[in-house]
Amino acid sequence: MLVSVVDGLAALLKECEQCGREFAPVNIAHRFCEAQCRIDHSFGRAKEETLRRRRTGFAWPPVVPAKPVTVKAPVRKARKPGKWKTCVVLPDPQIGFWRDLYDGSLTPFHDLRALKIALQIVEAERPELVVWLGDVCDFAAFGRYRQEPGFAMTVQPTIDTAHEWIALTAELSREVRFLEGNHDARIHTAMVDNVQAAAGVRRAKAGPHEWPAMSLPSLLRLDELGVKYVGGYPSCATYISHDLAAVHGRFHGARAMQQNLDREQVSIIQGHTHHTQKEARTRNLRDRPTFAFAYSPGCLCRIDGAVPSRNSGLDAFGKPRRSWEDWQQGLAVVRYHDTLPHKYEAVDIMEGWAMHAGQEFTA
Repeated sequence: MLVSVVDGLAALLKECEQCGREFAPVNIAHRFCEAQCRIDHSFGRAKEETLRRRRTGFAWPPVVPAKPVTVKAPVRKARKPGKWKTCVVLPDPQIGFWRDLYDGSLTPFHDLRALKIALQIVEAERPELVVWLGDVCDFAAFGRYRQEPGFAMTVQPTIDTAHEWIALTAELSREVRFLEGNHDARIHTAMVDNVQAAAGVRRAKAGPHEWPAMSLPSLLRLDELGVKYVGGYPSCATYISHDLAAVHGRFHGARAMQQNLDREQVSIIQGHTHHTQKEARTRNLRDRPTFAFAYSPGCLCRIDGAVPSRNSGLDAFGKPRRSWEDWQQGLAVVRYHDTLPHKYEAVDIMEGWAMHAGQEFTA
């Protein structure tokens, strides 16, 4: 009799359609072992996500510092230090991803061809200085615009990928500086707006100069790479030379360079606009002229509609539609001197091709 009862109870057990756990259904239409499984199934979440939530309390893996990478650049004869030095300026890669709603694959916002060309030029120049001009990370999941399902679980791959590209430039140059842009600042803004009590929290017994645990320089491991983080957008700036400052930029649009020259008394190179622009101003002093320039070298992100913007759109499957923005890809090479005026060289990148110093670069 006991055996038949046990067999009868076993016959009543059913496998949850989301997590696979056996449960006793209330009725024949009962498909899930708990309400959360029903919710996960309705959102199309994978079985692994449900099991992770049950095991750790997190449906998605928590954001952690980037996986450290080891980079070994080819050995080249070092250029002898001279009076003239070189800086390579890398604008707005907006590293980030769309996640496919059906297979989980990632589509990048950043343009891999443009970034590869940028790295080739850094390798060819072996500069004294590389400046990442801001918006290195996009962080669409922390943006103030509509949150698309495809932004889910893209923060960690963004951090890991950005770390890898920064590490490569650090290996190929003597110094790297990272300017905070408005997109880079999104992660801090999201912390302040949503979990203010956690903003600024550091590890136990942290030193006086250690970054907060969830700050971007901590997540990107910039100190381990020897990279200087220049934060405080939009006020942050770093001087490449005595007469040229680099900023991410508070102005955009057709008059952005003119606005810079109206506001500043030094030459400016900025990102933010995604346009290649140059403006010059000659001012009259008592016995001589002064010259000021404003430059925008373009961007290193995709310009085919993949980057979320006011002009981008998604199809019925949540994938970005291909439509070219009025943006231009490029970077800048700056020759600078302790006392003489700087020399700015724009490097335009078009469809995986660029020319610099008489040499072609392709990706």
